[in-house]
Amino acid sequence: ARRGLVVCGLAGWLAPPGMDPDELGAAVDRMSAALVHRGPDDAGRWVDASAGIGLGFRRLSILDLSPTCRQPMESADGRYACVFNGEIYNHRDLRAELERGGVRFRGSSDTEVIVESAAAFGAPGAVGRLWGMFALAIWDRAERCLLLARDRLGKKPLYAARIGESGWLFGSELKAFHALDRFRREIDPRAVAAYLRFGYVPAPLAIFRDAWKVEPGTFTLLRFGHPVRTERYWDVPVAWWDRAYKVAEPVLPLRFRQRQPGDKIRKAAALVGAARSKDALYWRLVSQWPAPGRLLPGAGPGRLPWESAGIDAEVSDFRERMTLYDLLVYLPDDILVKVDRATMAASLELRSPLLDHRIAEWTWTLPFAMKVRRGASKWILRQVLSRYVPPALVERPKAGFGLPLDHWLRGPLRDWAEDALRPGRLEEAGLRPAPILAAWRRHLAGLDEQYRLWVILMFLAWRKRWGV
Repeated sequence: ARRGLVVCGLAGWLAPPGMDPDELGAAVDRMSAALVHRGPDDAGRWVDASAGIGLGFRRLSILDLSPTCRQPMESADGRYACVFNGEIYNHRDLRAELERGGVRFRGSSDTEVIVESAAAFGAPGAVGRLWGMFALAIWDRAERCLLLARDRLGKKPLYAARIGESGWLFGSELKAFHALDRFRREIDPRAVAAYLRFGYVPAPLAIFRDAWKVEPGTFTLLRFGHPVRTERYWDVPVAWWDRAYKVAEPVLPLRFRQRQPGDKIRKAAALVGAARSKDALYWRLVSQWPAPGRLLPGAGPGRLPWESAGIDAEVSDFRERMTLYDLLVYLPDDILVKVDRATMAASLELRSPLLDHRIAEWTWTLPFAMKVRRGASKWILRQVLSRYVPPALVERPKAGFGLPLDHWLRGPLRDWAEDALRPGRLEEAGLRPAPILAAWRRHLAGLDEQYRLWVILMFLAWRKRWGV
């Protein structure tokens, strides 16, 4: 039987018990409708107003179109209800295990495997058994507890928000929360500072003060009368990293290499003067505005916990630490976010086969020289590929998805940018105009300030789009 693979948007509201069922259901419908691009083929809703829980779902059907794959979905015993986005790679093994225990499945979907795993092992126990890419919400009727969880590497997004005494919201994207007037759209200065620094908002921060990202490899439990509890079910095996083979020459990720020789010299000079340590050099390399407090008064430095977490005591090789920092922050909060938004905007599904957590765990055990050798990254993968495809295909230069922002900002987008960067509009957004306008003048004079300026322009455009 074909299993039901679904790409979707999920949303919901854990409200106070006894919520008016019409209000709760209508609110969940509006939240789900905001995510229609993630699932244009079908919509689903499950509400238990006496418990105050509403689950919403938008579906993009890829394989099994039968009703047995519809979400939200209840377990056979009626205790659990689930909404789920993604794919569970080990669903056949889990299904066979559950069938040996007496479970009789109604259909072929991954979702049913999840919800029956919750019935068999409890919701937290079920999450740790899942291999794949997923964001999910499981409601436990007996405990009146909502579990939110993400896959180990953060391929699927999931946000949550507190709405005072009215409970919690959750959704695949923040835009679902805009559907409820109860959601307070107050911008979090800490998140803005981090965004200005890195060009993205790192977890667990979200751009709004009352919202947060469920972090990769964790689940969060929400229940009235109890504190919010987050537990990590998967840890990056950092203890293995010290065993990595030491090679002499540090190697920086390719994305930090400058295309223009002049830009490279200028940035290198600034880095040498500013870096206090190797780790400080890394954080400076990945920063757009290294001191966001100069742009956003009172916002703080936009620092991340990893910068002062003492990771160097566990991972002594600086190159391995750079890889770890990329895994913890850059990958889930920048790259995978862009991939998810770009594909879901067009209702497309994407696969990242090398982000299977078993591959990730195995690669930590490899000597560093098997990953990067003589300036070539993915060395061991290249050796395998060379057995099956011509070397010219394997050794082609890496081509990213860069845009000619530098040209656009001096050309077709110049009027739009100059209008957006007017001092009054910058001040209205809480930003100091002087350093931003200085960067704009430098860019027009021929220096490359495209990414720093784009961060500002996108923040301003986002505020205008959502009226915040």
